[in-house]
Amino acid sequence: MGENAIAVAEQFPRSISTPRGEALHATSATVVTGFAAVAAAAYTLSTGGYSLTAVAFLVVGSLVILVGLGR
Repeated sequence: MGENAIAVAEQFPRSISTPRGEALHATSATVVTGFAAVAAAAYTLSTGGYSLTAVAFLVVGSLVILVGLGR
């Protein structure tokens, strides 16, 4: 979320007010994170844990996203 604030500050002059956009970004990030946490908890409770394949896909997917973002 901090990177979004820096990007907004670089793109717009100081005279523009951005609280609405920042609040929308923070809210949407919180909703998506909450949904992912609930989905992960439901999966773990229903299956008794994560399979090695699921963990491998999560790690590979995370690496692809990080490389795609140029980190």
